[in-house]
Amino acid sequence: MSFHVKCSLSFPDVTISKLQGCYNLTINLHWEVYFHASKFLFMPVLLCAIALFILLTWFSVLYIRKKNYFKKHILPLQVIVVNALVEDLDTSKIKLSVCAGSDVESPQSFNLFEIARFVDENYRFSNEIYDDYGLLFTKDNTQILNFDKYISNPVLPKDIKDELKLFYNKEFRSSVKPSKPFFKIDLSHEAPVNTENTKEFCEGTGEAFENWATFKESADNLEFVIDQWIKENSGSEHLEA
Repeated sequence: MSFHVKCSLSFPDVTISKLQGCYNLTINLHWEVYFHASKFLFMPVLLCAIALFILLTWFSVLYIRKKNYFKKHILPLQVIVVNALVEDLDTSKIKLSVCAGSDVESPQSFNLFEIARFVDENYRFSNEIYDDYGLLFTKDNTQILNFDKYISNPVLPKDIKDELKLFYNKEFRSSVKPSKPFFKIDLSHEAPVNTENTKEFCEGTGEAFENWATFKESADNLEFVIDQWIKENSGSEHLEA
């Protein structure tokens, strides 16, 4: 016995043109959605870019105005202070005597710029045998320079001021009895002091006075930062080279 099943399938009347129309509609909808989404994302990015450009322009204008103000008003004052400092450092002499026990050598006079040469030049006091020698004063409350008028001056360049502070004695340790050779410091503006029989001295607390090595290195660093500042501002009017 055999059965025969007859099946009939019916398809909707779909033509090629209708399929193309649906495809085109889908593509158009896709691009329209993409365009609106891109437009929605692009606007904030554009606004941020404009805001960033305005901000950078504003900062550039402020920087230029500040730089011009500095050149016109602050730099001339710095030139005056640096020139005065250089002149003081050049003319302020420090009398140094090597003391070993009861032996006191005749003093030799130097300014800080000359002492800076002892770092590299082949002089007697360039010798490393002196590096551990201490530096002691014959009088209390002694400064090798009138530092207050420079350190307290707000227009003095910071790099120079930082190096200058190393020579400033905020306080002194008195009644120091040296047990090994040292440098005795007298200043040219002080009245002569007979220290041949002196057993006690004063020790400054400035970092530069730790020993002879730190003293000459500090003098060298001070001269370096002053020279650098002069070179960087060599176009300034009235600046001494």
